[in-house]
Amino acid sequence: MSFEKFEDSTCHSCNHFFITHEKDFPYGCRAIDFKSVRLPSIDVEEADGQRCLAHESKFVKSGESSINKGAAKRRSDQRSKINIEV
Repeated sequence: MSFEKFEDSTCHSCNHFFITHEKDFPYGCRAIDFKSVRLPSIDVEEADGQRCLAHESKFVKSGESSINKGAAKRRSDQRSKINIEV
């Protein structure tokens, strides 16, 4: 796995990730309404066996304007992202 792919699926690059400032559960994810001792992406991967499907990059990619990013965010907010095991 390349570093670029690993970085894309971590909480630190996700728009939903936040620091709770709680001693027992310092990390949180707004997308799945979850607080954890570890990064939420680690818990999701451990529970589901795949990377988090709710990950949404908080960085604008080259060639993509910030206006387009806002439109994409609004569209993604309208869809539910669910991890499904088949």
